[in-house]
This record gives sequence, structure tokens and C-alpha cells, in this order.
Amino acid sequence: MTPRHDQFTLTRDIAACRAHVWACWEDPALKRKWFVDNDSGGWSLESYSLSFTRGGRETGVWNANAPGEPWHGRHRNETTWLDIA
Repeated sequence: MTPRHDQFTLTRDIAACRAHVWACWEDPALKRKWFVDNDSGGWSLESYSLSFTRGGRETGVWNANAPGEPWHGRHRNETTWLDIA
């Protein structure tokens, strides 16, 4: 069997009510506050956008100023929401 690496599913138990968790994923300003603006020093944001709908996309580009570290440089995230349950 050949493994597939182009799709995966994430599940997580979060100690918060469902409405608050959903709002933090659905509202671009709240998601950005949690996912983007909570980075430690040395990271700078180039761009970020979110459309949390089936078939929607989440994209972001960050730069890590960490010379000599394996995470130094430009990082890009591109997510397509295939299903939201």
C-alpha cells in the first residue's frame, strides 16, 4: 500500500465550549489573533487570509529571523477546507 500525504485530518480536544472554539476558527480576526499574532519574537508576517467555509482557503506567509536555525527563512501555509464538521 502506498501512503498518501496530500490529505490528513486533525482532531483536538479543547477545554472550552463549542461556540467559543467555533468562533475562533470562523472569525478571521479571532483566528488571526490565535494563529498568527501569537508568534514569539523573530517572526514577521507578510500576509494572512481566511475563508473558513467548505472549499475555502486559509493562507499565510511568515519570515523567521533565526540565522543558523533550521526554521530560518520564509514559511508559507496554504490550507483548503475540504470539510468542516
